Amino acid sequence: MKKKMYHKIGQIKKNIVSRIKKDVRYCNTPITSKQPPVFAIGTGRCGTHFIARLMEEDHMIASFHTDTVGGMIGDSFLQYCLWNRLPIDLYGFLAKRQELTNSSTSLKKVYFEANPYLSLAIPILYDQFKAKFIFMIRNPRDTVKSHYNKGWYRVAPLKENLDLSLGYQYHHDAPNKFFGRIVPHRQEFSRWLSLTQIGKIAWMWNTINLEIKNKLNQIPQEQYMIVKLEQIDYNMYSSLHSFIGGLLPFSKKKFEKIKKVKPGKGKKRSYTWNKQEENEFISETQKARDFFKY
Repeated sequence: MKKKMYHKIGQIKKNIVSRIKKDVRYCNTPITSKQPPVFAIGTGRCGTHFIARLMEEDHMIASFHTDTVGGMIGDSFLQYCLWNRLPIDLYGFLAKRQELTNSSTSLKKVYFEANPYLSLAIPILYDQFKAKFIFMIRNPRDTVKSHYNKGWYRVAPLKENLDLSLGYQYHHDAPNKFFGRIVPHRQEFSRWLSLTQIGKIAWMWNTINLEIKNKLNQIPQEQYMIVKLEQIDYNMYSSLHSFIGGLLPFSKKKFEKIKKVKPGKGKKRSYTWNKQEENEFISETQKARDFFKY
């Protein structure tokens, strides 16, 4: 009796695996939709929520944000591994995106995902799906303030061996907050640790934005757009909508209404930086500010 039961369970598992491999087909097989998937990436707190909300209005675009795609822990773990150059198998990650894109394609929709956790996965997503990207960047001062209000690096991480990747920090109330908040490698970690909270966040803004640009340099230029949040007006929205491959952009009146609400906007908290924080902000963001003309 038990042998029959185990045999039946084994057969069910075998059938499931076979069906997944047949349906997902991510190995050397790009998705077969007219429009490739599009991903909006950035540092976070940079307008990805806003652009996802804008694209939701087109019924021909399946628009998702980090909060709605359903994999914050897994996606942040991917970022942690890519940042720390940890060797991992990408089967699960690619299979999930294949599932999402296939689902959208079956509904004759373009798949659009605004997810900062995927910022370091640009070459991976391009190689697998010929994906397109919208690089969202926001002025450093507002970005740093927003991350500060979210508590980024409020508690200094504990690390003993500088040659190893940072171990889990138990003060975080959610795993994605650990995996998604990068820290410097090796000796630079000690220098970074001496910075104020503002300085630490400023380092992150500079590092992630330059890293994204380096990743984008590895794919064809026609596959991406670089967009400053401050410059998104109705004309820019129309250009983004066309780049993604939507059907028809909505009216300027509706755009202004959504822009006024500002989806994902955090609470404003007044905090005046002291001289040390101001100096660290200026020095830590210098390279990216010069490059992106901020």
